Amino acid sequence: MLIAGAVVAITLIAGITFGLALPSLRTARESADKALTAAAMAEIGRALRSYAADHGGRLPPSDDDVITRLTPHYLAAAPRLGPVWAREPTWRYVPLGDLGQVANPSSKVLAFETPGHWTRAGGHLLMADGAVKWVDGLRYDELVSPLTPRR
Repeated sequence: MLIAGAVVAITLIAGITFGLALPSLRTARESADKALTAAAMAEIGRALRSYAADHGGRLPPSDDDVITRLTPHYLAAAPRLGPVWAREPTWRYVPLGDLGQVANPSSKVLAFETPGHWTRAGGHLLMADGAVKWVDGLRYDELVSPLTPRR
């Protein structure tokens, strides 16, 4: 009887510990996914800038074939962006034309994550100067909504 009580107590303690640790594990996984996404977006930014340097300042003309144009010469492989569970492409490219003609490149969005992938509202933006930044909630929506196609 004493052994059965000890087993129940140990099981209960283990269950409570696991239950308390689970949200921390989710948060850690999402933080890792966000770090990988930021690194992948920076890699895409470097590839786009290299492409522009080789093409007289011109960026790829459309979102449809941007990865095809960058791989394998500027990117070794198509980078993985967004949460591990996402099955569809989780980012969009914004063709800006001639990179040398972009006024204030630190405030011009060159690529962005498609909204709705993260627990906290917001997403990463790749700016025309190559910087990658996380933007929260409403500010993210303000910056991205004019760039998303209407259906």
